[in-house]
Amino acid sequence: MKTFSIARIAPPLLTFVIGVAIAEFAIRALGVSPLILPRPSAIWAAATNDAGALLPALLQTTRSVLAGLTLSIIGGVLAAVAMGTSAWIQRAFYPYAIFFQIVPIVAIAPLLVIWFGYGPSAVIAAAAVVSVFPVIANTLAGLRRILASRSSASR
Repeated sequence: MKTFSIARIAPPLLTFVIGVAIAEFAIRALGVSPLILPRPSAIWAAATNDAGALLPALLQTTRSVLAGLTLSIIGGVLAAVAMGTSAWIQRAFYPYAIFFQIVPIVAIAPLLVIWFGYGPSAVIAAAAVVSVFPVIANTLAGLRRILASRSSASR
């Protein structure tokens, strides 16, 4: 297990600080409307001033995203196992899994809002849609490796 060290933390932290400073400067210098792109300092101020109202929303969103991830893990693993055990099922369903992965969530989000309304259900559905393909693809790849190693070991 790797231990905490400044040498590991400093590069990404420094990159973040420099990026935020550049964004703050550029947004101010270009006079970008806060409705289009708020300054990082304005975001920080709103987050600290309105923490009492934002924290419950953050917790609800976190719960919804974790529920969507749980659904995608369960469904994705089951789908991958089915595809790994049957070439016919894989040929029938894997192209659709790929299709749903390449469709941007921005294209699907309005449908999810129409179907589920605003709120946790739409967030759960969006999180599941976004995460199910990586679960299917990686689980299927792992199953293929296991099957390949078993078949080569039995020779």
